[in-house]
Amino acid sequence: MENWETEKLARLMEEFGDEWAEDEKVEDEPLSLPEVMFQTGDRPAVFLDRDGTINVEVQYLHRIEDFQWVSGAPEAIRWLNENGYAVIVVTNQAGIAHGYYHEEDVTCLHEFMQAELSKTKAHIDAFYYSPYHPEGKVEAYRREHPDRKPGTGLFVRAIEEWGIDPKHSFVIGDRNTDIDAGRALGMMTLLVLTGYGKQERLETLAHFIVRDVVDAVEHIEMLQTRKRKGLNSDLWDEGDQ
Repeated sequence: MENWETEKLARLMEEFGDEWAEDEKVEDEPLSLPEVMFQTGDRPAVFLDRDGTINVEVQYLHRIEDFQWVSGAPEAIRWLNENGYAVIVVTNQAGIAHGYYHEEDVTCLHEFMQAELSKTKAHIDAFYYSPYHPEGKVEAYRREHPDRKPGTGLFVRAIEEWGIDPKHSFVIGDRNTDIDAGRALGMMTLLVLTGYGKQERLETLAHFIVRDVVDAVEHIEMLQTRKRKGLNSDLWDEGDQ
C-alpha cells in the first residue's frame, strides 16, 4: 500500500483540499450538488454497484447458476461491516424493462447473495435497484427515471432511510454512471477495473482508479488508518470511527 499512498493522497488533496471540514465547499466540482434538499444522517456508507463490481459481469444476470463473486468481494464486504460502514448495493437492472427477467428474479438473486455472504459472516445492509430503461419493451418500465444511474434517486432514498452522511461515504463501481451519481452527492468515488472499468477509465471523473473492489476497500482502510494515526485531515469528524 505504501508504494501508491503518496500519489493517491495527492489526488485526494487536490479534490478535497487540505482539510475536509464539515462546512467546507469543494471548488470547481465537475458535477453540481442537487438543488433538492434531503435528510441526511451521520453514518458513513459504502455504496456498491453490483454487476462487474462485486460479482463477475454477466450480461443481464438473473440466474443463480450464472452468479460468481469477484475474487475477495465477500471478505471486503465483511471488513466494511466490521468497521462501521453501511453497505448499500445500488444497481441498474434494465433487463426487467427489456423483458428478459422479472423483479422477482432480482429479489431471488439478492437473497442468494445474502445467504452466500453469511457464510463469511458478511452482509449487505440493503439492495436498491432500478428496473427502468427509456427503450424498454415492458411499458410499465419504459421511461427515464431518476432512480436509474447516473440519476441519484436510489442513493438519496438510501441516505434518508439509513441515516447516511454523504460527505463521509464512498461509491465503488465499474461505470461512470456510478461515479457521476456519487460525485453529484459529494461522495468520494472509486472506479474498479473489473467489469466495464477498463473502458470507462478513459473518461472517468473518479477520485481513484483501482484494480477491483478489494483494492477499493484497501483505499478506504488506508484513509481510516491515517486518521487513527493523526496523519492529515480526512473525511471523518473528530470522534467518528
